[in-house]
Amino acid sequence: MAKQADMSLPCMLPDMPFAEYAAAPGMNSSAIKQGVKSLYHMRHYLSHERPDTPPFAYGRMLHAAILETNSFCAATVIWDGDKVKERKRWKEFKEENEGRYIQTAAENADVMRAVSAVHSKSMAHSLIEQTRHEVSMFWDGQGYGLAKARLDGVNDTGSVLVDFKTAANIEERAFFNQAYHLGYHIQFGWYAGAIEHVIGSAPERVYVIVLEKKTFDVAVLEVPPGIVREGREKAIEIAHAYHTTEVSGGTFCGVMGDASMMEYRLPDWATKDEVDMEGCE
Repeated sequence: MAKQADMSLPCMLPDMPFAEYAAAPGMNSSAIKQGVKSLYHMRHYLSHERPDTPPFAYGRMLHAAILETNSFCAATVIWDGDKVKERKRWKEFKEENEGRYIQTAAENADVMRAVSAVHSKSMAHSLIEQTRHEVSMFWDGQGYGLAKARLDGVNDTGSVLVDFKTAANIEERAFFNQAYHLGYHIQFGWYAGAIEHVIGSAPERVYVIVLEKKTFDVAVLEVPPGIVREGREKAIEIAHAYHTTEVSGGTFCGVMGDASMMEYRLPDWATKDEVDMEGCE
């Protein structure tokens, strides 16, 4: 078991189980991204336990398979029965293999296809090989209190940061729209700040490995320093605003801010001039 993090000092714990990291105090990038919507949403995120849904569990499993393939394979067991028809055996099987990755043969084959696709990309393979994975970092941010981050990949010197994402479509326009909507640049900025706090210097290079869910097509993207810097500035701005509101006992405003009422509007696309249909049958 990983030793308990000393929250009074910046620290890095590469072997901390995810459950321990999740239970540790401190705001993280997921909370910060909620803060983009409103401080009310950020407050809700931080004050309510996040359920461990099947998609979240699958995401962690996929990360483990791709980033730590040997460890993943050693911790995987194959279920060959019917969960509905063999409920008793399924229950016993789960209890016997608690803490391991349980998959059907088909599910395992699918995951290993994803692993093969990522590692067949030489740049992706190289980035994974040169970094530590699922690294938990903790620090006390000046002006915003306890903070934490769990990095997909970072090298020993902190000069290289790697993140892994999945996407429905890795075509540029589709992925960049998704990335902006999900606040990936803010996440990268928060991670860069974590590295600087804990290791002592910000990363020189930030990369994101993207896997398309259905086809297992893979893309490796380098994130420009300006985008990382912009994301970090926005993350710190939100963290400061949240901490100040919390300390002062102020109101965590929702998306409407201080407005008591807003005007109902149609979306821009619905208010364009109607197409001239004259001459059409």
